[in-house]
Amino acid sequence: MKTIKEKYPLLFEEEEKQIKYKKALNDAKEIASILKDQFGATEVRCFGSLTDEARFSSLSDIDIAVKGVPPEKFYTAYAEITKKISTELSGGLSLWKFSGS
Repeated sequence: MKTIKEKYPLLFEEEEKQIKYKKALNDAKEIASILKDQFGATEVRCFGSLTDEARFSSLSDIDIAVKGVPPEKFYTAYAEITKKISTELSGGLSLWKFSGS
């Protein structure tokens, strides 16, 4: 027998969105900590739909800009983050370098 949530998924769409948004925010905070603590990032910024809950959707990703991670460690940092953070967002994770970092 199906649950009400399974039977009428549109009734719970907003609730699911809020849960995903909060998880994505927590993931972004954890990503910032990893970049600063393990890879020497001097600045980490979140941008895109995660900065505005009204724009956040099931198609959103986590957009992070980072400064201070040495170029030779950038892809290692990205790999480390993707191992530790399992995002349920369809867009996944986008990691960008600030100009001059």
